[in-house]
Amino acid sequence: MKELTEKKIMILGDEEQAPYHPLSRVLPGIREALESLGEISVCTDYRGLTISDLQLYDCIISYLDDYQNLNGFDDILADYLACDGRLLALHNGIISRAGSKLEKAYGGNFVTHPPRCLLVYRTAKCPGEKEFQLEEEPYMVRQLDSEKQIFLTFQYQGEDYPAGWCRNYKKGRMIYLAPGHDEKTAESKTFRRLLRECVIKLGIR
Repeated sequence: MKELTEKKIMILGDEEQAPYHPLSRVLPGIREALESLGEISVCTDYRGLTISDLQLYDCIISYLDDYQNLNGFDDILADYLACDGRLLALHNGIISRAGSKLEKAYGGNFVTHPPRCLLVYRTAKCPGEKEFQLEEEPYMVRQLDSEKQIFLTFQYQGEDYPAGWCRNYKKGRMIYLAPGHDEKTAESKTFRRLLRECVIKLGIR
């Protein structure tokens, strides 16, 4: 059995090229949430990575923001996931090109979001029992199929929307987690605990 410190987690994101979500805003909070699970690496120069490069890690966290200029890396991510990969799409990481392999792998895609506001999040299994609030962007996503387990929702103007799901894709497994806009969310103890639980669900223990 591997020791915890042998696990490797790669965080992918953008900095200068990020139109909305530079990785540096949330990185300290992500590190603190996950540092006890294993070795954390960060990559903003990801376009040259191959599937073999990604397979060196036990889990990939996608916080990619420059989704319109991935130069084929979205296909690499989809192929990695299909080949027994473990991937967490965090907040803007869910955004992909319409009709792409990655959109199919994720089982959904970002559509739009109203202005940032205080949202009430609930675990889908225990509505009203496990809930918390975050000032976040209410991400509206289009679900492409029903082959997913929604574990988190948020309420906006009286309607419930998915904020987190687990999904198997071919031999791999992915999780989408909607909260994660900036450092305010990343500093939340509740968010950090939820992020950690998501990574553990992907098999990082």
